[in-house]
Amino acid sequence: MLKMQPLPCHFHFNQLLTSLVKVKQYAVVVSLVTDLCALSIPVSIITFNIAINCCCHSNWVDYAFLLLASTFKRGFVPDVATYTTLIRGLVSQHKSAEARLFFKNLIKFRQVQPNVVTFNTMINGLCKTGHTDIALRLFRFMEKCHCAPDSITYNTVIDSLCKGGLVDDALNLHSEVREKRILPDVWTYSPIIQVLCSLKRWEEVGLLLNQMIYDMIYNRKHTVAWAVSARDTYNIIIRGCLSNKKYDEACKLVDKMVDFGFLADAITSPLLKYLLLSGEQDPNLLAMHQKFLHSGRRRITSVTVEEAMPAKHKVTPVDINSEAKAGDADQEIGGLDAKRVDGDAEDHQL
Repeated sequence: MLKMQPLPCHFHFNQLLTSLVKVKQYAVVVSLVTDLCALSIPVSIITFNIAINCCCHSNWVDYAFLLLASTFKRGFVPDVATYTTLIRGLVSQHKSAEARLFFKNLIKFRQVQPNVVTFNTMINGLCKTGHTDIALRLFRFMEKCHCAPDSITYNTVIDSLCKGGLVDDALNLHSEVREKRILPDVWTYSPIIQVLCSLKRWEEVGLLLNQMIYDMIYNRKHTVAWAVSARDTYNIIIRGCLSNKKYDEACKLVDKMVDFGFLADAITSPLLKYLLLSGEQDPNLLAMHQKFLHSGRRRITSVTVEEAMPAKHKVTPVDINSEAKAGDADQEIGGLDAKRVDGDAEDHQL
């Protein structure tokens, strides 16, 4: 491209750099941008934004700020994407104090008007470092700046509140989500449900689960990450019911879970087998075990757990081990699903 006459415009160079970013060739991109500047080839603020983004991905935040200085020297005006990327770079290197100071100066000197992505990035960094109280203040300040929080903003704060044991505050925020007609997703529900299960507040768990099912069916938010996280939420509640010997409630949840095509994960299935082998004689346990096995073989029918429930008899290890191979297959499927959760979690960015 450098030998072409006339030289391609910066748009075509940016396309090439973006293609390299997609294959994670961050060092190559930074080197190429440096060469373009050294050769006095025309570039744009987008070119610098691409290079700054690569520096932040490579943990070269100091060099990213040198590139920011270069934008000023060349007469460019950094935009909101430039500053948001730098904040994310500081947060990723656990430099929360520096990120807060940088963000504060942006607001104080009105360098740029932060958008929802900028606020989400800063709030995420504060929550990750345990500064939930500051994140809440920034959350309210965000509304004063006429920047409406989105579902990602609420999910981040709710998750941080739950991790800090402030589940009632999280419930209040969850109610605010619905009042403002923001569509909640499974990440709005999961952290609250998990804490409520640990506190044995089953009535509230049931209410939130019904709301989540309504959103799943009627809002049509069926992404892979959404479905996997919903499966995990079901498993959390079922384990809570099993641990507290609420087998009838767990049985009903299994019906709903299997109807949605979800499987038991690598924790729920062994717990269920342990209860059976330890002498628990509730017929719901064996029915749940068989239902999970059938769903693992992809033979899901419309028969409910209650209809599939066998006559009451004493459960022995032979009843469980007779389908051991199918149970092992379930664990393999659960393991694959667990790996997919990790990959989807990385793609779910703020």
